Amino acid sequence: MSAPLHGLLLAGGKSRRMGTDKAALVVNGELNLRDRGMQLLQAHTEECYLSIASDDTRPHPHPTLPDRHEGIGPLGGLEAAIAHAPEAAWLVLACDLPLLTEEVLARLVAERDSASEATCFTSRFDGLPEPLCAIYEPAAA
Repeated sequence: MSAPLHGLLLAGGKSRRMGTDKAALVVNGELNLRDRGMQLLQAHTEECYLSIASDDTRPHPHPTLPDRHEGIGPLGGLEAAIAHAPEAAWLVLACDLPLLTEEVLARLVAERDSASEATCFTSRFDGLPEPLCAIYEPAAA
């Protein structure tokens, strides 16, 4: 039996190079990247959370999971998620994937291999796994 699937949108970065919160960017005059990512996750998961930095005190319109450790990037978000619900598998998305479609995400979920530690796409550019659009099973902890 597969573990329940929860969602995690990684939005805890400081966006230093961009100079503004990437998650708040609006693409094509529609939803901002944060709300769009959460909407995609909600369609495929039992529960979903916004991964935020440990020092982020802003109000958010979605349930949040603050990082437990500072400065370790996306792993901090995944660590907080696993600590929050270690029995769950986690569908993890970076907030800055404006071209990710519902169909692509549905394919990832449909091809989930719960016997593996993770299910992910490989990049068509370099053949490497895409860890920020992936499903992490409880065994990945």
